[in-house]
Amino acid sequence: MNSIFEFQFSVLVSHLQKGNLVLSKKNINKFLILILVLEILTTIFVIGYKITEIKIEIQKQDLKKIINNSIKIINLESQTQYLKLYIIEYDKPFYVITEDDRYMIECIVAGEAKGESIEGKMGVAQCLLNAMAKDNLSASEVRKKYQYSGWDDELQNSNPDYWGEVCEAVSRVFNDGEFVSENPILFFYAPKRVYSRWHESLNHAVTVGGHKFFYLDEDVNADWFLNLKGEV
Repeated sequence: MNSIFEFQFSVLVSHLQKGNLVLSKKNINKFLILILVLEILTTIFVIGYKITEIKIEIQKQDLKKIINNSIKIINLESQTQYLKLYIIEYDKPFYVITEDDRYMIECIVAGEAKGESIEGKMGVAQCLLNAMAKDNLSASEVRKKYQYSGWDDELQNSNPDYWGEVCEAVSRVFNDGEFVSENPILFFYAPKRVYSRWHESLNHAVTVGGHKFFYLDEDVNADWFLNLKGEV
């Protein structure tokens, strides 16, 4: 500002020396004050412009930060959503049943195989699952159709340890999809108690403890069984 003021003052003095301008001392003071005011206004304008530039730059930086933070938040939300979906899918039971169905299945398994090993209990539970999947029936409907006669709804009180194994067996079959046989077993009986010619006419799949388990030829490549195995 001083350099511009000095330049303008030197120009004024030059004109006065050449006689181009005739000004009184009072007018010269007014002229100098005007120049000073203009210099001040120019300086204020320049400062204001610089401040505006700085504000714009700060806003740009803030906007970049906001955008970057938003992207991070979106990515985090996407990852969280994916994780939730993964957890839901991971926790999804192998074969979905109602609580009423589960209790009935547990009572049937308890009645049929309470003295068997965990695998023996799972074999009975697998027969129930296959029957439910094949005919799209509830546990009570399966019990009636396939004539599963075993039933014990007092085991949880009389022998909590056995009942715990029953619940574990049902959970491993229906929740986790663990099978004791790769065949579509539907029928079983205890040969030490009674001989069944009809059961023995079927395809024998596996013997677990005191039970022999059987299946039908027609079910090996049936859609319902292939679907259970994830092959369709």
